[in-house]
Amino acid sequence: MACCSGYSTNRFKITVDSNFLCPICAEVLKDPVQCQNQHYFCKNCIKKHLEKNAKSCPICVQDLSEETLAQPPRILTDYLNGLMISCDHSERGCTEVLPVSGLQAHVPECNYRPIVCTNEKCGQTFNQEDLTEHVISACEYRLVHCPDCEDEMIYKKFSKHACVLSKDLNKLGLEWSEIKNVLGEICNSQKEMCNSQKEICDSQKEMYCSQKEMYNSQKEMDHSQKEILKSVQSLAHDKQNIPQAPPPNVIATVMVIGGKNAEGNLCSVEALYPGSQTWKVLQSMQESRGSAASVMYGNDVIVSGGRSEPSLLGCSDTIEKLSLVCKPLRWIPFPVKLPLKICGHKVVVINNCLYLVGGFNEGNSCGAIYSILLLPPYTIELKCQMTQPICFHGLQAFEESVFVFGGSTSSSMQNAVNSVLSYNTVSDEKKEMQPLPFANCDVATVRWNDNVIIIGGTTNTSVSLINTVILYSVKENKHKMLPSMKHARSSCGATIAGNKVIVMGGYDWFEKKYLDSVECFDLDRQVWQELPVMNEARSEATAVVYAGLF
Repeated sequence: MACCSGYSTNRFKITVDSNFLCPICAEVLKDPVQCQNQHYFCKNCIKKHLEKNAKSCPICVQDLSEETLAQPPRILTDYLNGLMISCDHSERGCTEVLPVSGLQAHVPECNYRPIVCTNEKCGQTFNQEDLTEHVISACEYRLVHCPDCEDEMIYKKFSKHACVLSKDLNKLGLEWSEIKNVLGEICNSQKEMCNSQKEICDSQKEMYCSQKEMYNSQKEMDHSQKEILKSVQSLAHDKQNIPQAPPPNVIATVMVIGGKNAEGNLCSVEALYPGSQTWKVLQSMQESRGSAASVMYGNDVIVSGGRSEPSLLGCSDTIEKLSLVCKPLRWIPFPVKLPLKICGHKVVVINNCLYLVGGFNEGNSCGAIYSILLLPPYTIELKCQMTQPICFHGLQAFEESVFVFGGSTSSSMQNAVNSVLSYNTVSDEKKEMQPLPFANCDVATVRWNDNVIIIGGTTNTSVSLINTVILYSVKENKHKMLPSMKHARSSCGATIAGNKVIVMGGYDWFEKKYLDSVECFDLDRQVWQELPVMNEARSEATAVVYAGLF
């Protein structure tokens, strides 16, 4: 994993061009240096790299040592020094924004820099501007003097000092005398209250007679209220029959990528925008990809593998990336390939690593789990072999663990399984979980809190197409059924935005057609609703959701 020696990009008031980011720590260059081929690095980053790795540049792999590191052009350092950056102590409350060149002078004098209390045994940390008041007026370990005996002690012990206790005792004596006088006054007041209570009793007798009359009136009112209640219940029943308002629109941008239809494998991409609820065609990928896998990594969409030919043998090992903050939107090749040509696989990102799980490769199912570092030097590692080969399955990540749901041990639905496997990427531990209620492959999955929602798919029975939805609790290791979709879908795409599950396309085995329909499940209201159809019918598509517009 990369070190963090540069300036965090979050501290700048503008988006810093990627050319000024250190390729090792992925942050804005700090004390930049360069190799002979003008690759720039943070000084601390490249030193640590040269200490732990081969004596070569991590970008061009040319020989490199601390002695051969050179200073970058003045125009680069002038640009970096002129960038406006927040103070090192902004999280402690400092609002100062200044050029990078001014940090060195500002930070040591900043009123928000942390300083430990100078009183012995205190140990608390304060902003520099608050320290003086704490040390002199608030710290329980500050030194105080007794005005009576002139002894010096810490404030924490002063309340138990003999002089203070003596004064408290004298004060208690005076207060007791005042209490006795108050008690005498209370006794006199109680006598007056007794006389008043007698008068109140007489008044209550009169009120009792009036209450009898009110009771008779209430009986008549109760009868009227019963009639009113019957009318209200009738209105409530009628209200239940009134059609409910549709669920609110999706509040994030949903992107559906690739897949296939009757014309073949697709490279097309389209997005469902919030508010307008319309599908817009985006820039196409460089390759057609059916049964590919996608994931969001920061502001980038990463799509890997998939098949570009009609047969399962025509698979790809390439990766494409779409940056959602760079305009115009454009798919570009990722600088590393998958360890094998594959489709029907799934991917997740954990700790800057892309985990590739299962899939179908050259006529065989794959049981391997690989990790691919998404930062230089893009290391690829075989992490483990699962208990069985698996493809066309579901996959979700929770902290440092991945969970594999269902799938097939071959390209045939007849070999679909109901197994659920967990794998911890740190401890390397594999564990069989509570199985699904039935064998299922070609599924889509989304994560919701501590649960995984498993959508549609294909079973290994005579009823090969299903519209079922399963809620699987990873924390409690159990599952339950949710309301079924309006349409049966195999190999559909799915994602989640807030409490809305959006399901796109798929294949209808009964009707023998590719679907362009889209439906949304409201997890609060537990209902499905149709959304606008896509521009293009597609199954085996992959989908992501993005919190903003692009």
